[in-house]
Amino acid sequence: MGESRASGRRLQALERSREAVALRIGGATFAAIGARMGYSEQRAHSVVTRELMRLSAARTEQSEAVLRLEIERLDALWRAVWPTAKEGDLPSIETALRIMARRAKLLGLDSPKHLSVEAYAPMALQIIEHVVERIETR
Repeated sequence: MGESRASGRRLQALERSREAVALRIGGATFAAIGARMGYSEQRAHSVVTRELMRLSAARTEQSEAVLRLEIERLDALWRAVWPTAKEGDLPSIETALRIMARRAKLLGLDSPKHLSVEAYAPMALQIIEHVVERIETR
């Protein structure tokens, strides 16, 4: 049977991982972290990397939970305003549009499309050449 999450050994290991990350954030090298904590340089790197990945995953999980909560709130607001918006009530329509805009923003639906610089390079070159010609003819 494995150790529980609250076992003394696991808690101590977690605390040491956090200490290693704090040292790294403070500018310590992996060699210095290893020396301070009784690890090899490679082990210090592994401990710090693993803890940062764990923290990142937890942050991502929390962000996703907050996003789901915000979407649920918007759904509730939408349900409340939609019947009167469908009937043509202008304030309800405006509110519905604001709810839709917020949802689109949260979900990244209105993100700008990627523009390729290479696609515009020939046109930019023509414009620059035209401007240079006009300057030279003055």
